[in-house]
Amino acid sequence: MSWPGGMLPGTLVTYRWRASERLIRASSELLPQPERIDELTYRHRYDIRVLTRENAPGAEQGGQGHGLSDAAWVMRTLRILGHLSADGSAILAEEALVRNCLELGLPQKQLTRVHSAVERLLKEQRIGRVWGSLDGSGQPSYPPQRGETRVRLLRYAPRLERLAPPSPRRPEAQPPGREEVVNGFVRRLPAGRQASDEQKELHHEAVRAKRMVNRPLPDGYTFVRPHHRKR
Repeated sequence: MSWPGGMLPGTLVTYRWRASERLIRASSELLPQPERIDELTYRHRYDIRVLTRENAPGAEQGGQGHGLSDAAWVMRTLRILGHLSADGSAILAEEALVRNCLELGLPQKQLTRVHSAVERLLKEQRIGRVWGSLDGSGQPSYPPQRGETRVRLLRYAPRLERLAPPSPRRPEAQPPGREEVVNGFVRRLPAGRQASDEQKELHHEAVRAKRMVNRPLPDGYTFVRPHHRKR
């Protein structure tokens, strides 16, 4: 089956058919306005829980995770093995993070860098550290439940932004002093410098969001995220 372009993981599809026919009709439902979730723009209704799992870092590599940065491994583990809630958030006991990373295939050479990657993700507010609890079988809960063992949890929550629907009119020329959107782009760095893990991740997400051929960021280059500037 060939899917139309722009059909992202988690999109809800309805199938209809008649017993007397061989034709199956598939349809999706447009959202009232587009929504951006972690750099991916959804225009059709979706299941936020599937989105959390299927869009975890490494998904475009067939789920293998080869070549992922330390921070991407933490995010991948949290989104795939974390306890999933109806709002798409995922929680995992912090003390169990390393064990779960290894279960997914984290290379041994990156093992000692997991905790520093967690601190970086917390500083960037891409994940949160919260108090939760574990029941007798080790199942985490957030907020903590009465009578259960309190523990520190790492929590991922999808970053959702509702976008303005596209205007049917032709865009007018902006007068001087107005802000304009600058798309993300790759820029050469001074000799001897390399892009940070954060910039590599942003470049990786931008490639996925635009459904481009997945090429890694070249050595000696960095990625400048989309931003606004005044004309």
